[in-house]
Formats: sequence, structure tokens, C-alpha cells
Amino acid sequence: MVRNIIFRNLDLDEELQMPVAPSGYDLEEGRRVETLDMADIGQVNLPGLEKLFSKSHEFLLPATQTSYCTGAWQDPWEIVTRLSAWSLAGNVVRYIVTGTEINVPVLIETVRFKEQDGTNDVYLTLDLRQYRYLTAPSTVLRSATDNAERPDEDQISTDRAYTVQAGDSLWSIAYLEYGDGLYCYRLTTYNGLSSLVIHPGEVLQLPPKDVLDATELSLVPTQTESEKKYQNSLWDLVQKKTYEAKEKYDAYMRQLLTKGQHETPV
Repeated sequence: MVRNIIFRNLDLDEELQMPVAPSGYDLEEGRRVETLDMADIGQVNLPGLEKLFSKSHEFLLPATQTSYCTGAWQDPWEIVTRLSAWSLAGNVVRYIVTGTEINVPVLIETVRFKEQDGTNDVYLTLDLRQYRYLTAPSTVLRSATDNAERPDEDQISTDRAYTVQAGDSLWSIAYLEYGDGLYCYRLTTYNGLSSLVIHPGEVLQLPPKDVLDATELSLVPTQTESEKKYQNSLWDLVQKKTYEAKEKYDAYMRQLLTKGQHETPV
């Protein structure tokens, strides 16, 4: 299976898929180990803070469309210019490997590029550093016995990772997970997507319904209540393997996409 590399800039709502899949990739996860010298005992190793990875990634940017392009071809200098701008602006970019659960925030430290063989192909090297979002420390309440209270189970993250399959749409995923296809708009915000378009191999985070209810919309549905009910009823029939219903559903979804059944909030 071909693993494509996608960079998604959440600050600018832009996405860039590299035109040629690399021969491989490597990441690392782990925790630092702190070594202490203790009297009468000697050295002791203790777990430290989680490590952030740093890596260099090489890409081939063909000068023209070729048979080994696994993504849409783009002018190599447009790719270099865009990535350089993201690096200089300090934008946090999602590093995504399709077909895997790898979807991590990174900063682009350095953009290096060259031509070397007279073909006008560009050889690109990106130095990536994993980014960690900073959050305010939480206050831990203690009882009279000074024992930390047990965390509320409702506060523990229960997101479910879902890998997009061929034929999936955000609407169908939302309907099957939450019973309402219009939750696709909240999923776009929760996953940092700028549109309803998804690709096989991408990994989505599906939170509990109450968490999604509290998520602010970045895309606002313009369907009427009757249109919503009609769409849901068609999907119910599709789930019963009715061929005619599948045809009607596909036609209706094409109609929605044609007339642009969503808008960006002002």
C-alpha cells in the first residue's frame, strides 16, 4: 500500500500532498530517562518527560507529471515557496501518513532544496520538529487526608480513532457514529479540516457526542430540517442494502455538493 505524505496547515486552512510517495519514513516515541547518583545506592534511572521527535524527510519534486507521481502534480517551486512560507511564519503543520494513525503537529525548522541532474527535478529536504501544545496546568484538589482525588471518569479522553475507508464520507461516518449526518460539520472542526473532503487512509478522531456538541462550527450547514430528515431516511434505506435507495442517496449527495450545501460562517 502506498503511503502518501500530507502536510495540513491549520492556521491557513491549507493542505499539501507531496507528489511522490517517499520510499519510507521513520518516527520515534518514548520518554527521557533521568539518571541520579544516590548515596549508598549508586546510580538510579527514573522516567523523565516525554520526548519530542526531530527528523529530516527527503522528497522528490518532479519537474513534470510522471508515472510515479502518487499525488496530484504541482510545480516544484510552488511547493518549495509554500513550505518555506509556512516555516518562516512559524505555522504549526499536521504531518500525516495516509493509511496509518500518524497525524502529529510539527514545526518546519529548515527547508533545503537543490537541482542536481539536469532534469529540473527538485530534491527537497525538510527538517521537522514535533510540536507540543501548551496548556495551563490544572489544579488538583486534595482531601483532608492530602490524597489526590480520583479523576472523574467523564473527564478522561475517550476519542476513538477511525481510519477513512474507500467510499466513506464525513456525512456517513457522522451518521453511523452519532445518528445524525449533520455532525459531519462538527467533525471538520474537531479534526482541523477546512472542508468536508476526506481521503482513504486518513485518521479521524471521533469524540463522544457531548464533546462534539460543545465544538464550535467552522462550517455551517444550510440544510433545512426537511432536507435533513430526507437525507437521513435515505441513508436508513441504504443500510438495508436497497439498491434503489443507494442510487437515490448518491444522486441526492451529488445534488448537495453541486449546490454547495455548506457555507463558511461570517
